[in-house]
Amino acid sequence: MEPRAREPFTALDWIAVVFTVFLSLVVVALAPIGATFRAMYADFGSETLPLLTQFTTSMFGPPSLALVPSVVLGVGLRATRIGARRAGVVAAFVLALVAFAVCYVGDYLPVWQVADAVRE
Repeated sequence: MEPRAREPFTALDWIAVVFTVFLSLVVVALAPIGATFRAMYADFGSETLPLLTQFTTSMFGPPSLALVPSVVLGVGLRATRIGARRAGVVAAFVLALVAFAVCYVGDYLPVWQVADAVRE
């Protein structure tokens, strides 16, 4: 019995792959931006930053977050069944969105804390 040929991805599948790669690259690019946030917070006199902010403003934080969807995408693309491949791409896309959201929240968390303190 011959092995079945892999079903090809549709255009929508490849669009999801491109968006996932793009989001992962954006998350990696947030590392130097995070360093700018850290310097800004130091200029404002922040002695201690929240742990999430310390992680997302470090040079290894965002790239390590981007590694997770990249690995899931690579594993998903190597799957033989089309359903498993699509599930891998969707999971990687969702993880890339979560990584971006974590970096965004981590970078702006001290600003939001100051805004809450001013309101009270």
